[in-house]
Amino acid sequence: MTTEVSGEPVLSSQTNESKSDLVYLVIVLAAIAGSLFTVFTFLATTQVGETLALVLFLAVGGLLVMGYMVGLMILGLVIVPLARHVSGSRDQRSVT
Repeated sequence: MTTEVSGEPVLSSQTNESKSDLVYLVIVLAAIAGSLFTVFTFLATTQVGETLALVLFLAVGGLLVMGYMVGLMILGLVIVPLARHVSGSRDQRSVT
């Protein structure tokens, strides 16, 4: 089944892939929100001094940001070769 978007035919599998990408994005955003909620809840409910709470907040926040950055770099390293492979196979299909 094909549909046309801006004059080019789009397979229904491509629209299904974009829906699954959106689901993955929502899952990642929910994980980020959950981890931040956990940090804030822990700091709000524990009996620690202001200095220790600030140190814990900065340490955990820094680790989370670094983890997200490393995750994005790894994702980029995986996606770039995959995109080249997909575009290469798409070019071969258009020639034949």
